[in-house]
Amino acid sequence: MTKTTKTKATTEQETEVRLGRVKFDIKPGEDISADVCYLCGKPATDWPHPTKGTAHGFASITGHPKALLLCQACFDAEGNLHAIARKHFNNPDVEIRYFH
Repeated sequence: MTKTTKTKATTEQETEVRLGRVKFDIKPGEDISADVCYLCGKPATDWPHPTKGTAHGFASITGHPKALLLCQACFDAEGNLHAIARKHFNNPDVEIRYFH
């Protein structure tokens, strides 16, 4: 499952936000305490995936150096792409427009 939006801030900077799922090879006893949700700060654990067993949710943002983990609630939430863009720009009033 991948949802994509391109957003444009008031600075006219175009940014693409994409959501996806990824399966990590986590060993028993491995420290996952740093695996927290980008949006809410709660643990970003894996959950059932239709074809991969279990997988983590993530967001990628144009220009951001790494994928950002998401918990299941934030991954599935209505308006999550807008929330990710607003947090990325550190601006709750950023103008969001969709481009297809």
